[in-house]
Amino acid sequence: MNVDDAAELIRPAVTTRGGIWVDFGAGKGLFTRALAQLIGPGGTILAIDQEARAVHALQTVSGHATGRSAAIVAVHGDFMAIDAIPELDGMRLKGAVFANALHFTSHPADVLSEVAGLLDVDGRIIVVEYDRTSSNRWIPYPISLEHLVATASAAGLNSTKIVGRRPSAFGGTMYCAVLMF
Repeated sequence: MNVDDAAELIRPAVTTRGGIWVDFGAGKGLFTRALAQLIGPGGTILAIDQEARAVHALQTVSGHATGRSAAIVAVHGDFMAIDAIPELDGMRLKGAVFANALHFTSHPADVLSEVAGLLDVDGRIIVVEYDRTSSNRWIPYPISLEHLVATASAAGLNSTKIVGRRPSAFGGTMYCAVLMF
């Protein structure tokens, strides 16, 4: 998947431009860069990852906003310990993205609930995941569509809308969902 593919997958979930967003578990920034294109100038994305190599890779794209994209700020942090990320103190978010990241926690409802507490009233959480039920070493806690709906509801996010699907290069299907209050 390239940046254009990622942007196409999440495009229906990004309905407003600008604002402050967070990409949790950003990795090397594929979905961060896609989101930056979609929210455009006037927007800022905190690209958060716990791996030093990923943060270093994110720093190479940080601050390189073009006249058409949002600013990107690389942040070292773990989305399973949101309270320990000082950059999020007092922050109100337009949105958050978990692209192929939420399947790394055994307690996704707890994580989503914490992030929901940072959202503006009309904020949203975008989830990109593999629609599967069996785990493997790359997806230790799979989040099928059915599991996502129950998880979002447990986190107080009562609106779950599937806005995109695409075949995965690793087999099966990936989906993009929007979670809101």
